[in-house]
Amino acid sequence: MWAFARGQSGIEPGIKISVSQTINDWRIRNGCFETPQVVALPDVSGDAISINRHTYQGCAEGGNLVLLEAIGGGHHWPSGSHSSQGNIPKDIDSTIVLDFFKNN
Repeated sequence: MWAFARGQSGIEPGIKISVSQTINDWRIRNGCFETPQVVALPDVSGDAISINRHTYQGCAEGGNLVLLEAIGGGHHWPSGSHSSQGNIPKDIDSTIVLDFFKNN
């Protein structure tokens, strides 16, 4: 696990590249469009964590590359019960991961 921005890991030693660089590397590998469609998901739960869904379309195999950015949230499995890595957003749950694989 690593911070959203490039930097030291809290769990594993060493410098990690940023999430944006990681996503860009996957975008290039998958042949996706350079600019994502960004949609702000509603904060229905009122947990003060906003979710932005970045969808890179036009990928070579017909699927999409999707990043869910939890602003004010931590890094963990959606709808988990505990996170030592920040707040848990209540507006998404693990079905979002299953739906992604089902549709891509």
